[in-house]
Amino acid sequence: MRPVVSNTQRLCFRLQTVGGCEILNCSVGIEEEVVFNEVVKVYPNPAKDVITIQINETTFTNSSFKLIDVMSKEVLNKKIESNTTLIDVSQYTKGVYFYQLINHKERFSGKLIIQ
Repeated sequence: MRPVVSNTQRLCFRLQTVGGCEILNCSVGIEEEVVFNEVVKVYPNPAKDVITIQINETTFTNSSFKLIDVMSKEVLNKKIESNTTLIDVSQYTKGVYFYQLINHKERFSGKLIIQ
């Protein structure tokens, strides 16, 4: 069983009365539901110094781990050759990053916060 990732976009409109005038209030949000299984774990999240990539399926040993910043710049591309890999993230700027674990036929993606 593979992780299921679904994004549901939500758009809400509300009419408010302020000082006798009706004002349209728009709020936009994204609800993100992520169901993980035990194939790939990236932790801790948020991270400060080192992250651990733990793979519980042999099809992902010989894969690549990519770390991408919010400007879509790939800041790390590391070959994963074992079931447990440690990566030092202390030199990266604090913020939100996205990761991808890619092998010859599948891709796992997620979000990582570096503090």
